[in-house]
Amino acid sequence: DRAALDWHFGPKLERGKLWIAAIMGASGMIAYGLFQRKDHDESGLTRMRLVDFQAIEQNDECLRAILHLAMERCGRESIHTLEQVGLGLPGTGLIDAHAPYRRSLPAWPYYYMAAGPLAKRLRDAGVWEPSSFDGDSSL
Repeated sequence: DRAALDWHFGPKLERGKLWIAAIMGASGMIAYGLFQRKDHDESGLTRMRLVDFQAIEQNDECLRAILHLAMERCGRESIHTLEQVGLGLPGTGLIDAHAPYRRSLPAWPYYYMAAGPLAKRLRDAGVWEPSSFDGDSSL
């Protein structure tokens, strides 16, 4: 909800370090993407990271539209790269198929600990849709 997003991202949004792109339908918002500035100061590389994408229905067209808006804005603001963390994860196939470059990170950014029935359910990679919004990797 708005309060959770404001708590998590409010300061970054105020400083212009976060973009929110939304697709609206007749009944309200049907998809959104959150993009966070993640520049690499040592190299001078400017970059935006897709932090979270959610859609009411599984629909590649919504993701394409959100990414198109982000790429256009990156071009206007001379941002070098638009990135998404995680390759080969459920829900990332569209991005994986069109991303021309890859880089390895020193550690896997998604860790979890669950017990009981939830632990058994999370063994199935098909139920995962991790994003940088999960946990604290986008704080």
